[in-house]
Amino acid sequence: MSEEMRDVVRSVARAFPTAIISGRGREKVEAFVQLKELFYAGSHGMDIAGPRIDANGCQGSGNEFVTAFQPAAHFRPLIDDIYIQLQQRLKEVPGSSVEHNNFCVSAHFRNCPGEAWQDVISAVEELVAQHDDLRMTRGRKVVEVRPKVDWHKGTALSHLVDALGLAQEPDVVAIYVGDDHTDEDAFRTLEETRRGFGILVSTRAKPTRARYTVRDPACVKDFLSGIVEWSKSDNNGWRAKPCCNGWSMNGSAAAGSGPEEAMQQ
Repeated sequence: MSEEMRDVVRSVARAFPTAIISGRGREKVEAFVQLKELFYAGSHGMDIAGPRIDANGCQGSGNEFVTAFQPAAHFRPLIDDIYIQLQQRLKEVPGSSVEHNNFCVSAHFRNCPGEAWQDVISAVEELVAQHDDLRMTRGRKVVEVRPKVDWHKGTALSHLVDALGLAQEPDVVAIYVGDDHTDEDAFRTLEETRRGFGILVSTRAKPTRARYTVRDPACVKDFLSGIVEWSKSDNNGWRAKPCCNGWSMNGSAAAGSGPEEAMQQ
């Protein structure tokens, strides 16, 4: 993440409850983004934590936000074992790599030459077939092993909105920006619940449940900069009520919160 983008995201997080929902492990995402003002949901939303900044006394409007939520925690030993097995199975496949993301394991084939990527998919399919409680999903140049739990980026987004006490607020609009196939779960959730809308980041037209499309990260930065400017206007309802469960304006966290702005990485 560039310093310019980091500054913009920080400004958004100080104006609106903001989360990053990622397929990567939460600690990796936090280390990459380096912003304490954000909510983070790693492992496709299976590992959620709130902002790591002190409260300023602003009280929330509902149940207290749960700062750590891990709906697939009991699968961790199995995921650890799958990671070791995949490393062994793919060590001879050129260009492949295996990544442990806490509650899921990713097998990357972006750098595989020729048809070697098929060996990656076959290895993952064979391994998953041995476990009734695991499933394989696909992303951009990656296949993943996940627990069979009814949880994805869309349910994580809904959980955040609920935990932050915003589900019954008619004026709250959740915006989710993403560029991966797995972000379609969040786009679909927003479309079905009518809690907001999705923005797909893509240089080419493709089927999506997102309402809008932008071309690249530069466009995302421009969009977020526009949100920051709009936040200074009297039309921003957070100026009249500057906090919710776990979040308050200008970078201070209360005892729980929910996102009006959600991002993916």
